[in-house]
Amino acid sequence: MKDKLTSCSNDNREVRLPAARGRALTRGLLWIVPATVSGASAFVVYADLRFGSSGASSALVDVSVALAALPLPIIALVCAVYAVRWFALATWPGWVGVVADDDRLMLRLGPFGGACYDAGRIEARYLFEVSADDVDEPYEAFLPEAEQMARLIPMLTHPDAPAPVRRTLLRFVVGDEASIAAALRPVIERWRSRRIA
Repeated sequence: MKDKLTSCSNDNREVRLPAARGRALTRGLLWIVPATVSGASAFVVYADLRFGSSGASSALVDVSVALAALPLPIIALVCAVYAVRWFALATWPGWVGVVADDDRLMLRLGPFGGACYDAGRIEARYLFEVSADDVDEPYEAFLPEAEQMARLIPMLTHPDAPAPVRRTLLRFVVGDEASIAAALRPVIERWRSRRIA
């Protein structure tokens, strides 16, 4: 099956950042723990319920216990879904990650979906260019401008992006923020110069 995002790609100085499969595996393991604990607890609670009246039990009591314990299977199910998604990303058969070039930013994140954002509508601003009220990282905003540009990914926003693109990069791409920023810097500088011009 052909991937929808391949039609967005071109070869003009693209940067390919692979997804952090090891981090995805770790997150899957972290999500499977509460899923297992909640599921096992739910099994223990619901295995003893009979929902019938007898000398030893009452249907009303069993229904009350079942309702009181209802969050356990719900938590187990939600956590299991998150675990499966992270495990799927860790073992995804094709290439997963982020591709950036002069014209677009493509997110190819397997079970987490994908997107293709045109670079002309991406706004890239460093913390020193933003008012203090709009900054999530107040400490980093006080770093010198050159250090911010060298070590930090700028705030990347696009009208079609459901979440800040910077947060998505930090969540899914392999490496720390400084290495991601260094890899993307040439492309981001071209995006910024085009918007200024």
